[in-house]
Amino acid sequence: MENMPQGDPMQMMSALMSQIGGMGGGMPGMPGMGGMPGMGGMPKVSNNITTSLDIDLKDVYNSTTKTVSIERKIICDKCPKKETPKSDEKETPESDEKEETCDTCKGNKYTMEKKDVVVEIKKGVYDDIVIKNEGHQLSKDKTGNLIVEININDHDDYERDENDLIMKKDISLNDALCGFTFKIKDINDNELIVNTDKIVDLEPLGLVGKGLPDYETPDEYGNIVILFDIVFPKELSPEVKLELRKLLPDSESLDETGENILTLEEVEYDSETESETESEEEEPRGGGAPPGCATQ
Repeated sequence: MENMPQGDPMQMMSALMSQIGGMGGGMPGMPGMGGMPGMGGMPKVSNNITTSLDIDLKDVYNSTTKTVSIERKIICDKCPKKETPKSDEKETPESDEKEETCDTCKGNKYTMEKKDVVVEIKKGVYDDIVIKNEGHQLSKDKTGNLIVEININDHDDYERDENDLIMKKDISLNDALCGFTFKIKDINDNELIVNTDKIVDLEPLGLVGKGLPDYETPDEYGNIVILFDIVFPKELSPEVKLELRKLLPDSESLDETGENILTLEEVEYDSETESETESEEEEPRGGGAPPGCATQ
């Protein structure tokens, strides 16, 4: 090429690039140059297999083993090995045509294997379980993993919150005020007799250490937490009300009578609807655009 500077290699490269930049062709990937477009990355094929497994809360508490059935790809070990040509020999199209097709894999290079895999459910399990080297074997030096997604079935009495077991229980106003003794079952269906002398309000009560084991430290357990819902009587006789007035702490009720007294009645009220109404009232009225927005 003409007018190439002599001596400094950097100047020579700069001049060369500027001259090539004006040419119609060129090398791919260089600034200002044409050429073949870059090839996009091929999608990566995963060697892993994912399956799901349903277990009970009792399994989380006690630990157990389950079996899952999978079907995976493995390298075909029946394929005829291709002989490497000697250094003085050259491969010809005729030799390629004579290459044998494996009767086992039909040229796919892998076969399908059905297998039952034992899954160990450890105490306190809460996440997917990964079993190494039970996935697809798409190359001899690498085998994927089996990923078991854990689904915990609903329980009749308990819901899981990390290591705690949450129970909801209705109690009468009598029991809420005076205390009570009642029976429940733990996660293994063992009968527990529980008692409290406290006045039950909105604060939950529970049994310490009767929940689920911790996955990292299985000797440590969460709690059984009981959320109480106080069931009030639908009505009381005047005699019972009078006795309650005497027994319960001072009332704030006024001693008023007359025609101006209004009687409370049951009304329909939807708190979600009320919230939506408040949100709508905050929006600009009249269809105008909010401040700062241009109108056309």
